[in-house]
Amino acid sequence: MLEKNERCNINLTAAAETLRVQSLKDSMYREFSCFVSNEHLTTLWFTITEKLAFNVIFVKLRLLATEFDDIVEEYSAYDGNIEDAFMKFLQESRNTIKPKETW
Repeated sequence: MLEKNERCNINLTAAAETLRVQSLKDSMYREFSCFVSNEHLTTLWFTITEKLAFNVIFVKLRLLATEFDDIVEEYSAYDGNIEDAFMKFLQESRNTIKPKETW
């Protein structure tokens, strides 16, 4: 069974500089017990492993978004159970699921 973790994502401006993004990540690590679960050019996904109420998560994210308003476009937080299960399924079955032949 998967452990319940909260998830958040932060959408960044396309012009965000590497050092500024790293500074944002470092601030996330200071504010939360978390890790980067996925990263793309303009989006960071974090898994928060400590148990916090959503209002606490949102307040902390809002403060970080304000501090990094030059690179943060938007942010969200959500319960990661369903997504975690789906992502785990995809990772485990990526090479084993074959398309069904229809003819």
